[in-house]
Amino acid sequence: MITIENPLDNTNNPILDVEFSRPTTGLDMGVGQIDPDKTGAMKLGRDAIVLTQTAESRSISFLSQSFNDGKSNVEVPIVSYCRRGSVIDLDTSVQSKDFANYHLAAIKEFSPFD
Repeated sequence: MITIENPLDNTNNPILDVEFSRPTTGLDMGVGQIDPDKTGAMKLGRDAIVLTQTAESRSISFLSQSFNDGKSNVEVPIVSYCRRGSVIDLDTSVQSKDFANYHLAAIKEFSPFD
């Protein structure tokens, strides 16, 4: 098994397992504790899709270093949807259809999701 965790804290001291009073291992770290310098070409730690939901709306946000490489301003593609009766459609009160389509195309191109 290959692990890409970082068992050191931000001061480069070992993270201790409180229960056993020993330094942690890759299996102790759990999901989400990733050292981006060890991820290689997988792009783990560089990109994240954030899904939000309320009773009346849904949003997809793409926080991406891959998408923003070489740009002087950081761009965060966000697509918002709203409920209209029993249908969920683009929320044109916060974005135009062209704007939403541009952001959705960026999410599809730079993420593993299509």
